[in-house]
Amino acid sequence: VSEQMHMAEYQNIISEIMISKQDITNGEEIQGAMLEVYEVKRLSDGAEELVLKKQWISDGNSGGKLIKGLPLETELILKETSPAPGYVTAEEIRFKLIQDQDANGKLLEKTVVYIKAEENWIKAESGMLIMKDDVTKIEICKKDISNKEELPGATLEIYDESGKLIVSWVSADKPHYIEKLPIGKYRLVEKKAPSGYGYAEDVI
Repeated sequence: VSEQMHMAEYQNIISEIMISKQDITNGEEIQGAMLEVYEVKRLSDGAEELVLKKQWISDGNSGGKLIKGLPLETELILKETSPAPGYVTAEEIRFKLIQDQDANGKLLEKTVVYIKAEENWIKAESGMLIMKDDVTKIEICKKDISNKEELPGATLEIYDESGKLIVSWVSADKPHYIEKLPIGKYRLVEKKAPSGYGYAEDVI
């Protein structure tokens, strides 16, 4: 009598999550942000140890970045370690991935994203993890030193650390507003003073 061996094959589906890096003002994908995902490990003394799992630079493609192989049912952190030029750094997002189930409790080949809000875990209805960045914003005032009122007629310029001219304008009766100035160090120069006024010192 011959013996037959029966083999059952089980296949695991790798976890997947779409991570989107968006402009908070219009929802468009942002290119050039350095993003990292860490796994949170709890130590015996209650401290956290962060283990880097993924790292990439956002490419601005619609729909975000597909990340595979993150552990399930584990607290994770999405960090922006370097924002795209013209944007401010977003706050980190704590999240976890859970394998989805149907109404009968049967496991499905799909992962669901939960985001931590204070001590609660909230399901991401969009099915993806979205991190939004706001643009940098700055108002520059040119004022009369005696009455503190806005002083029109001054030609002002901003230079970056390499000495490159970034923007130039003539002051008016209200502050000058600039968006999307990349984070860094700049020099504000009064190129031409208003009639009847002396030149102000450069401002870093």
